[in-house]
Amino acid sequence: MKPKNLILILVLFALATGIAYAEDGLLFRRNISKTPDAETEKAAIYMMDFYVPAQSAAGIVGPVDNYILDDDAGTAGYEPRDFAKPLVAVYIDEVGALVTEGEISAMGGIALGEFDAFAAVSLDDGTSWKNTNLSRSSTLSSFVLSNGHPYAGGVHALVHQVASDRIFVAWASKYCDGGTPLYTLDPTEDAEYFTDLETTYSKDAVYLYDLFGVAGNQSSVNYTELGFPEVGEIPYSCIWTARGKLLAGDDPATSEAEASYVMWTKPERLTSGRRDANLPAVDCAASGCVLTWQEDPEGLRPGQGLGPGEGWSGAIANAKTDMWYSYISYDDFDKVFVNPDDLTAGVVPLVEYSSDTMPKPYVRMAMPMRLSDYNMCLAS
Repeated sequence: MKPKNLILILVLFALATGIAYAEDGLLFRRNISKTPDAETEKAAIYMMDFYVPAQSAAGIVGPVDNYILDDDAGTAGYEPRDFAKPLVAVYIDEVGALVTEGEISAMGGIALGEFDAFAAVSLDDGTSWKNTNLSRSSTLSSFVLSNGHPYAGGVHALVHQVASDRIFVAWASKYCDGGTPLYTLDPTEDAEYFTDLETTYSKDAVYLYDLFGVAGNQSSVNYTELGFPEVGEIPYSCIWTARGKLLAGDDPATSEAEASYVMWTKPERLTSGRRDANLPAVDCAASGCVLTWQEDPEGLRPGQGLGPGEGWSGAIANAKTDMWYSYISYDDFDKVFVNPDDLTAGVVPLVEYSSDTMPKPYVRMAMPMRLSDYNMCLAS
């Protein structure tokens, strides 16, 4: 027999044997959002690459014992396991009341619900999930339409990344108020804070100061003027971030005695809404986490839906639309104020934060800066 034929036979035999002896587990499903009557979108999940003591979402530490091979009563499952790899999922969920057709006409917008950005963490191999509303903006408003109707501050895009025990989340929202963006701080009034960032944390002018025109008022686009009266006026979006970290020990915000938990920071806003922010993307590598997005000075450009999607995705943009960038280093990732209500009380790492309220990041994300510059000047 030729060597090539022998090798082929051996490969086929190995594949057939592997399939025959493979253990097909029972399909394991869990409803993470637990909101069957609401719309849930933009879901994604990451797994941390280490083990922690298995623990339910209720804080009960104990083994995971639901590893079942199949639904045959004669088949035994795997042995219970006392450890699990943490799972982190994000999604936007409709938490507000459904907007009626009459209200849509009054608002002049296309929003069909009020969405918030959620994160869910499982420490028992996906058996149970602990959910956290990170944005809490869907019932708030930062913009009043020309017809006098306040526009809901819902979230429409959400991304996240996991790096070791850190979780970095970013989203785009119609809510452009609060969040203490870096550009709102005054170098004179907040001189002590800026000096500390420069001396202790080695932040330069590009990191700290608004050199690219980030500050401004939230604007809007009226799609009636573009031939879409059924859409009407829509406010521009802003970019937000939140940070989380998996910590060992008991969560100070709960009454249960946990073995580990995720502590989330208060959300931080990066942009002002003077341009329409969209399509956030994140990545965390060797030294920190980076965030990019696009900003359209004339608002989201309507699509024609000629491709596989419905259009209106930001894939085509108006002139002078640029890509923007910000980042946070791992060294600064979990530095928070000792007391979020007293900004003079000092700074601690997340692991030393003991209050039962969400901590506020001390070192903010870098001031947004342009990656591109499509505001071209033409010689006359």
